[in-house]
Amino acid sequence: MPPKKKTTKTTKARTPPPAETKKRKTRSKTPPPPETTTTKTEGEEEEEEDGNGAIVETTKKRKTLTHPRKEGVSRRRTTSSLEAPIVLLEGHAGAVNDVKFSADGKFIATAGSDACVRLWSYDFDDEDEDEEEEEKKPKKKKNNIENRFILRGHKNAVLSLAFLSDQFSIASASADKSIRVWDVEYAEQVKKYDKSHSRAINCVSANERGTSLIVSASDDGFSKVFDARVAKKEVMQLKHKYPVVSCAFRQDGLECATSGADGIVRTWDLRYATSFQETTNEEVRARVKNDVLCLDTKMTALTMKEGHEDIVTGLAYSYPDGFELASVGMDGKCNLFDLKPFRENADARVEMTYKGVQTDFEKRVIKCCASSPSISANVSSKPTYVSSGSACGNVFVWDQKTGKIKYKLPGHKGSCLSVAFHPFEPVLASAGADGKVFLGELAL
Repeated sequence: MPPKKKTTKTTKARTPPPAETKKRKTRSKTPPPPETTTTKTEGEEEEEEDGNGAIVETTKKRKTLTHPRKEGVSRRRTTSSLEAPIVLLEGHAGAVNDVKFSADGKFIATAGSDACVRLWSYDFDDEDEDEEEEEKKPKKKKNNIENRFILRGHKNAVLSLAFLSDQFSIASASADKSIRVWDVEYAEQVKKYDKSHSRAINCVSANERGTSLIVSASDDGFSKVFDARVAKKEVMQLKHKYPVVSCAFRQDGLECATSGADGIVRTWDLRYATSFQETTNEEVRARVKNDVLCLDTKMTALTMKEGHEDIVTGLAYSYPDGFELASVGMDGKCNLFDLKPFRENADARVEMTYKGVQTDFEKRVIKCCASSPSISANVSSKPTYVSSGSACGNVFVWDQKTGKIKYKLPGHKGSCLSVAFHPFEPVLASAGADGKVFLGELAL
């Protein structure tokens, strides 16, 4: 009789009812419901100091926000790799001034007023892999977002970030007048530009293709271009009359845009700079100091004087060609400029004005971004979107062509300062003055 009982139990375990199978899978992959809402993993922190005086802190602390689930209910089928429609990242002791995705989508970088840069790992499913290879690999839990490294070295608030075209480095700009370049994989500082600007650096941007170039915007009235292969100084200066607040590099690295306290958006064709190195004009040579090429506002490719009535705080080129430029200013306007060289009315280049952005008395620097067509589910038309933060705490997402509001996402208890689209998945990241970073899933 005992052997027969064992045989009966084994048969039931092999063919359980469908409901029991879902329960067992849910319990084996996820912790109990009270621990699913907030998961924390704390470990010992290590600090290492490199040769440039930067401190790299590695930590295992992670905090994700997911929706609690009931037993027997399977996970909602999402259009991205996020475990929940909204994921919360916390860790900065102060406002988060900027957030960026790497070009391959595997890293998230956040810049905080606590003078540190945090690198988060973002794991997503690769659709190109075969199903047989996926079955052989050990299954890992989705939404495995962890704070991999904490990069310390700046002596003041980090205001802006930019991933370089090599996909292994990231540049950070700070109010301590310095720009630092970090290696993403090893979390080491590889370059430091601390003598190029005399005042705070408000923004930094980099190209996505070609040689790794960096453009900066500073309160000293200069926007400078750096070659990542040269670690000593800048290679070009773009002179302005007023402080420069925002800048952006076109994807190919041949053109950049700047704007600042005068509310004028300018584009610079960097290919014109080569002629000044070969010229024999003494007046031009007088502006060239220490092999650094100097350009002024008279040499801009396009100058958009109309569109904003106050300081322009954010610029972003459209994808994939960069023929359009999105901007957001302290006047509560978010504009889209047409950068095509031939236009009937060259003075009026505002193609679209997006409504919804608000400003307050604090006049914080708010950034905007544009999405890549690859994240859209509509393969036939592949529309692109423009997003911007707002002082009201909401994130606005507009259709780039029609100007209609696609999403108005709440969540931040303070001003939303920066937004970023994932390069492949319909996920939008937003950083706010409340020290929180939200990852939201979009149906695009």
